[in-house]
Amino acid sequence: MLQAMNTGHRGSLTTLHANSPQDALVRLESMVLMAGFDMPLAAIRRMIAGAIQVVVQLDRLSDWRRVMTHIGALRRRGADDLALSSIFTFDAGAEKFVRSSMNLPDGPSSGTEDA
Repeated sequence: MLQAMNTGHRGSLTTLHANSPQDALVRLESMVLMAGFDMPLAAIRRMIAGAIQVVVQLDRLSDWRRVMTHIGALRRRGADDLALSSIFTFDAGAEKFVRSSMNLPDGPSSGTEDA
């Protein structure tokens, strides 16, 4: 999946199951490692940063409705780490999205810059 997303074709979409957007990144790293690829974690994280710009979390509320609960931007933080910056989070009590105060980049990340 990561190889396909890193081929330069625009517009990839995939799903995976995790409890939070940050857990999704850890799960993706784990899935690559469990697949038996002999790659250092730093290389796996560079592939993830090059392939994924946005993480969207869906959750099921207590009334069984599914809603987007988080939209985040993925960025590299240093050479060997990824950071997930929140763009919007869902306020279940108010039933609306709350925009975070983060500064978004002007265009899509190439996954090569250090944030």
